[in-house]
Amino acid sequence: MKNITNPMVEDLNNIINLHKERVRIYEKASIESSDENLAGLYKKLAFQSAEMADDLRIALKVNYGIVLKFKLFVGKFKRTFLQAKSIFTSHPDDKILDTCSKAEELIKSAYENVLERGAELLEAIKELLLKHYSYLSNAHNSIRELQVKDGEQTPLVVE
Repeated sequence: MKNITNPMVEDLNNIINLHKERVRIYEKASIESSDENLAGLYKKLAFQSAEMADDLRIALKVNYGIVLKFKLFVGKFKRTFLQAKSIFTSHPDDKILDTCSKAEELIKSAYENVLERGAELLEAIKELLLKHYSYLSNAHNSIRELQVKDGEQTPLVVE
């Protein structure tokens, strides 16, 4: 079994925690949104993130024997997600989309950080992370396409 360093374990745990926070954000967004199509997209993204967190948690347990636990964020992660949670109260959908886009950038950045230093990871974990990153990139693109442009919202297209 290939060894994994504590800093990498912490970074992978942060990704799992980001997914759990992403689920909460999108569940809240689905409730707060005044647009049924957006609410549907938010529900889909919440479900997707829950699955990705479970996939990664299980893969790390199977491949490394590591059991990761949910923990509270510190620093940049905590501030970003607290801002995301606070924006939903009485804000129009364009503000919710802006906040969701920022959250997507944050989780993608966490994946990029791990993948850049991923030489110590088993190939199965790298492949899973790359697959997740692709899904997150698509989700981020969907959110960005929906952001208000020139006062008009682009049509919703969900793959």
